Amino acid sequence: MKKEISPMNSEIRDGTNSHEQKVKNIFNSITSTYDLLNRLMYLRQDVKWRREMVNRFPKKVDTVLDIATGTGDVAIESVNQFSNVNVFGLDIATNMLKAAKKKVSSLKMDEKVHLLGGNNLSLPFNSSVFNAVTIAFGLRNVTNHEVALIEMYRVLIPQGKVIILDLSFSPSGLLKPVINLYFKTILPLLGLVIARDRRAYTYLPDSIRKFLSPEDLKLLMKKTGFTNVELKSLAFGIVYLHTGVKT
Repeated sequence: MKKEISPMNSEIRDGTNSHEQKVKNIFNSITSTYDLLNRLMYLRQDVKWRREMVNRFPKKVDTVLDIATGTGDVAIESVNQFSNVNVFGLDIATNMLKAAKKKVSSLKMDEKVHLLGGNNLSLPFNSSVFNAVTIAFGLRNVTNHEVALIEMYRVLIPQGKVIILDLSFSPSGLLKPVINLYFKTILPLLGLVIARDRRAYTYLPDSIRKFLSPEDLKLLMKKTGFTNVELKSLAFGIVYLHTGVKT
């Protein structure tokens, strides 16, 4: 029998600092081309990476929180793989949530996927309610990674699992200058041509460079209470999957 989960507050909290407001504005502005650019930017490998995220769920899972849900891809993949799951998708960007709602409705998943506005530094849920918490390409946008991880830990049930997918600017060898050129020049150009927004796709490589290294994120996860912390490189040192368990 599924647990009943009621958000404590379903309203999107206004940005409390300039960075949070900047992130909200950027993602609201690129919603209409977000999925297309993701597929182009990652050569459709992002679909496979999200599938692998969901593959890491605990064996028994009925409640999932997908933070920074965007247009709902992880939430939808969760229902595709676990037909009885109940997913809550949280995002700060209103336009992203509207796009996610359209996708969820078109797939007739409205009873399985519940979308709401909220901030990942103050999750609008009681403690110990989710079997799994996911966040794909969203943790690097947070102003305080430690607080975000503490909040994820709080809302997980004991033995619940966190799964984090994100980019890292740590390619090695001959790939480093190629990746650097791609993120510095080609990606902003794609953003300008397709999304008419160079600023958003200039922000992306900047956010990657400022993000924690994979090893530092692993250490921070341990510091905030997670055990069995593991990381896996999915794409030549630029995409990593982190998992951890709440004891």
